[in-house]
Amino acid sequence: MSLLLKTYTLLQTIEETSQGKLIFDSIENWLIIICSVFVIILIMLIPAVLCFSMIDNYFSFQKYSSKIDKKICCQQSNYSNEQIISTCNKYLKSYSRFIKNFSGLAAWNIFSLLYIAIGFPNLKTGLLEYFSFPFYFIKSFYTNSVENSFTQFSMNWYAMTIISILTIVFFLLGNHFGSYFGKINLRKRALNVSLE
Repeated sequence: MSLLLKTYTLLQTIEETSQGKLIFDSIENWLIIICSVFVIILIMLIPAVLCFSMIDNYFSFQKYSSKIDKKICCQQSNYSNEQIISTCNKYLKSYSRFIKNFSGLAAWNIFSLLYIAIGFPNLKTGLLEYFSFPFYFIKSFYTNSVENSFTQFSMNWYAMTIISILTIVFFLLGNHFGSYFGKINLRKRALNVSLE
């Protein structure tokens, strides 16, 4: 009787452990799916955010450039040094952000087109595959396991990750170049101010 009870207890423990493992695996798969979808959405939003931010900063630096050219340079004696520095800093900040966003967006476009040109037999197929990848990947979760979905689209993942990393690198470099060229533009206007 004792042997039968021990066997029953052992079988019950094995069953509970396998159910626990199934639940853990299911939770793990759902977390991977949620994180993957989040990353895909983030990758898809990079160019849109860069574009809108670039346009916004373009109008901002144009506004400050116009203020510097039409008001401050012509009537510098009517403005205090703090007002001039504040306007110049705002110009510099918006110009730097414009260049930063422009260089990030340009990098995303150039590296995406390079990937499409090299990775696909023709431009039409490349564009269709490139822009439909996120949707096919998400749809693949319905028919494949999580691992198979990643394996099936591994080349796309590598390309998108590399393109995103290069975009971020050029975005950060653009900030330094924007600041540098913004200061040159201010010096050309013969403003004698010390900037940050």
